[in-house]
Amino acid sequence: MFASMRINWIILKTSVEERFVYRGDFALATLVRFLPIVTQIFLWGAIYAAGTTNEHKTLNGYRYGDMVAYYLLAMV
Repeated sequence: MFASMRINWIILKTSVEERFVYRGDFALATLVRFLPIVTQIFLWGAIYAAGTTNEHKTLNGYRYGDMVAYYLLAMV
């Protein structure tokens, strides 16, 4: 009887560990997938912040929002 309970406990423990590994892998992969996008947006923010001193900061006619929108559309 104890051997049967021990085997069932090992099976349950292994199943739970597999579920958590899958969810952890999914969460990490999602984070890593979106990290370059967020980094690029912060990079453009730093470029525009270090740019001109006028109130409508533009770079070759593009404002920060325009550049971010262009980048996100290009990713699609």
